[in-house]
Amino acid sequence: MLIFGTANLQSVADLSGELPRWSLAAWLFYPELLPQIVGWPVLGLAIAWLVLLVARRIPALEGWPTWLLLGWAFVGYVFFTAIAVPEPRHLMTALPPLAVLAACALDRL
Repeated sequence: MLIFGTANLQSVADLSGELPRWSLAAWLFYPELLPQIVGWPVLGLAIAWLVLLVARRIPALEGWPTWLLLGWAFVGYVFFTAIAVPEPRHLMTALPPLAVLAACALDRL
């Protein structure tokens, strides 16, 4: 509590200088961090998997786990953006689905 408690107290007391909840900067905070945290290769492969899914190069039964993983990442993104306490560590919830999508794309390619 002595070491990390001040960060929690700042977020509770609204002293952290956070971004306004409905601003464009707040909603782009996590997408702008993705390349720095996961790297362009993983992000590119995850996007390639989505392109393959939309282009119908993936059979329908094989695509439903993709939608589950995307839902996981999307719900985490909306939740952490809506609480208006932007911190890069919150992006960690989106890393497992992106890693799985990238691995699927690498396997398919």
